[in-house]
Amino acid sequence: AILPLLLRHQKVKRAKDLTALPPPANDEEDLDVAELSLMALGELVVVATAHLHKAGWELNSDEKNEVAFVNADNNVMQSVPPSLGDNVAWEREALLDLILLLTPKEVRDDGSARWPLHVRHFVRSGQRGGRGDLAVLDVALLGQQGALRQLHIGPWRGMEEMDPVIDEVALHETRGENVESWLHTTVAGLVTLFADANRPVVLAGAGGGSVLCFLRKYLPDMDVVAA
Repeated sequence: AILPLLLRHQKVKRAKDLTALPPPANDEEDLDVAELSLMALGELVVVATAHLHKAGWELNSDEKNEVAFVNADNNVMQSVPPSLGDNVAWEREALLDLILLLTPKEVRDDGSARWPLHVRHFVRSGQRGGRGDLAVLDVALLGQQGALRQLHIGPWRGMEEMDPVIDEVALHETRGENVESWLHTTVAGLVTLFADANRPVVLAGAGGGSVLCFLRKYLPDMDVVAA
């Protein structure tokens, strides 16, 4: 339920001063839905905070006035959520990530925002014949202005969990310039090493097309087909 709520929360334009009211250019219905979504997300953050306290962690602010996680025993501060243990369900770990996702990293002059995790598109599993939720997400790069665009199928399991990621591309790079995941790097490498230019290469399950674009950029004479 987190991704569709974030999608609605992120849809409205914002003032640069986040404490100010949203610009009047927003649709009233969008504003109402965004407010309700934020209320629901806030309740989830309350649950996440309770899990943190139970594990011996507290929320605080760092020198940049950004959210920080503090170990109550030794006062060690970190910018990323702590692990609650190897046997903790992924749902709880994902809730901790949510704490960092409700506030934009910046608001642009046009009222659009740059988010730690920007939900660009979401389709529920039921609308896809039970084949799993589908989402397109932009994940901000740490310390940089760029982002990775990811194609997810299945439940979102948190910022560090890669199982639902079918494909990803760096938005600040030319399409096909690189492949991002180890799996796609391996596939592209094997094709480059062993493919015969006289025979077509068939990619079964092309995902978001990053491997296909990579091969067509660097092996333009090879016949590559996605199935």
